[in-house]
Amino acid sequence: MKYFNLFFLIFLIHNSLFAQMVVKTLPFSFSSSYPEPDGRREALKLSENEFVTLSKSKGGEAGASEFTLEKYDNDLNSLFKVVLTAAEEEDYKELFFNGTDIVLFSILHENMKQTSKLLAYGFDAKTGAKKWDKVLQEFKINNWVALKFKGAVRESFENCIGSCITKNFVTPLQYQYEIRFSKDRKKILTYIFDYSQQTLVASAKLWDNNFNQLQESKIPIDNNFINYGIYPNGKGDVFILNVDRLGRMVVVKYNLENKNSDLLDIQYTSTRREGLRLEFLNDDVIYVANTCTKEGRIMGVMYSKLDFTTRLVEKINYHEISDHMKQTMKLLRQGNKSLVGEETWRGYHITDFFLNEYEKVVLVLEKREINSMTYDFNQSEINDIEKWKATKPAKVSAEGFMMFSFNKDDELLWENVNIKSQVGDVAAGLLSSSYSMSISDEGKIRMAYAFSSNSSGILNSIKYIEWDELSGNKIKELALPNDEGLTMLRSFTMWFEDKVAIAGRKGLLGKKSSIVMYKI
Repeated sequence: MKYFNLFFLIFLIHNSLFAQMVVKTLPFSFSSSYPEPDGRREALKLSENEFVTLSKSKGGEAGASEFTLEKYDNDLNSLFKVVLTAAEEEDYKELFFNGTDIVLFSILHENMKQTSKLLAYGFDAKTGAKKWDKVLQEFKINNWVALKFKGAVRESFENCIGSCITKNFVTPLQYQYEIRFSKDRKKILTYIFDYSQQTLVASAKLWDNNFNQLQESKIPIDNNFINYGIYPNGKGDVFILNVDRLGRMVVVKYNLENKNSDLLDIQYTSTRREGLRLEFLNDDVIYVANTCTKEGRIMGVMYSKLDFTTRLVEKINYHEISDHMKQTMKLLRQGNKSLVGEETWRGYHITDFFLNEYEKVVLVLEKREINSMTYDFNQSEINDIEKWKATKPAKVSAEGFMMFSFNKDDELLWENVNIKSQVGDVAAGLLSSSYSMSISDEGKIRMAYAFSSNSSGILNSIKYIEWDELSGNKIKELALPNDEGLTMLRSFTMWFEDKVAIAGRKGLLGKKSSIVMYKI
């Protein structure tokens, strides 16, 4: 009887703790069996008290689709729900909040007319009522011109996924627009690459956050260079991030109005620079992070500080993957029955790059791969229209991740490694694979991701991990309450200082979904 009472007490305490973690659960509007796999922004924080989601409620791989734009507070009370219909050739791409309106960017790829339009829809942030719409750019798509030394664009992991799946389910490659925001979110750069010219050119427009056009320009990508993105600062200049074919990194500061330019470069080394990411410290000082690889294997991570006021590369910090990290990864893999074989050290991507006002850097690298009988993703590849001509059955896998933290003086504060196993069909992209991460104002690094709690491989559980930002020590690691066995829908995760909202669906193709607010 004594043992029974003890067991019963433990049971009550366990259930009480779980009950305290779940603030509220609501039915969620995600119910399509054909999710969009291309990495679009589907959740947006409006304030510390409110957020919106855009979920696909109806639609397949072809034809019109129905989406639900829904607003919640941080207690998960639904504040409005608006149903939107996207035509067959329209793809919702990005949510943005300018302080007054919720803005939805959308791409209309009219394949028969060979035109691509970038649209913006404005919704009242209080009621969800549509207030305005605007055509931001319209571009004629001509035949792709492939030349050996022509400037190119680095292929993203999401575009590789898009090249594998049913044609036109996502925006075709040459119809795609890029949308970039300044650090203060007051300037917006939109651009589309013209692959039909002898020299690669981006057709770009600069807007304020009320969508008044400020500038329009053609931005060239020089021959023999590979572009990693074009980024606006708060003044209206843009920074063009390129690498040449030998590995020399070049950042060009370009004024859209007078066409003046300035550049800083970093010469090539014995390793190859991959996965470049740019963050602004201020309007004239940037940091660029990248991985360093040799024969496809990661050797280390690097970041550089470039100051366009002094016209100096102020620092370059290279950190080699330590033997301790390698040994830890080996032991973790051996202890995980879902992973087969030894670590190859291939396929590591910079998936998060945090830079704060004190110049502290946190880098997260995740192992991501696309594998099929005929094709494996190579992060050294460039955008190529030939890859988009046939579907390729494939699997997407996301495994371990490494984290590195450096102070302003470039000293390594800590490094961490963690292992997981997530494998899904390429048609689902990274919808449930990978992770969601946030750093709180109190200095806690929080992460959530889906995992399988049994041998089936179905991602039916949700792991929550918390680290101390200063020391890197792990504070918490637990499975969040998930009685329904929902598969986490990663892109809908919304972080608050002491809460997190996570959406999930039942089963691989399930039409039932819920959103849960957890107290963390």
